Amino acid sequence: MTDDVKFDCFLSHKSCDKPAARAIKNLIVKHGLAAWLDEDELTPGAKWQDGLEQAIKACRSVAVLVGPSGEGPWQSEEVQAALNIATREELRVFAVLLPGLKDSSSLSIFLRNRTYVDLRRTLDDPLGVTKLLWGITGTKPTSGTEQLNDCLLYTSRRG
Repeated sequence: MTDDVKFDCFLSHKSCDKPAARAIKNLIVKHGLAAWLDEDELTPGAKWQDGLEQAIKACRSVAVLVGPSGEGPWQSEEVQAALNIATREELRVFAVLLPGLKDSSSLSIFLRNRTYVDLRRTLDDPLGVTKLLWGITGTKPTSGTEQLNDCLLYTSRRG
């Protein structure tokens, strides 16, 4: 899989969350990473299901964007495929909670089993963006680390 990696992150999203997906892609690209978004990468006239499969295999991570309307049917298929790959190969799969989502209880049990990125306040929340970049790269960014450490310390004290 590592020889075929062309993107840092596959953005899995429901159609109604496309504006958030675009904004998150722009954030990722702004930080020098490559993000796969269907509308930018699927060739018109090609079988899009094949394109999705190839894309997931060509990414280092999968960010599952979940808004107030929950997970879509094709998004669910993407998540299941990504989690299947992640059990055999190195692929980070994580949820990104979008504005309007009340809590993480709507996530599938398999996604709830993994840490998530919380962008419910705003899509450009500095702590959320730092964690998003960390999830994509697997490396804790040095920018915003103080704020991230403060939050992790607070969370661990809450239990």
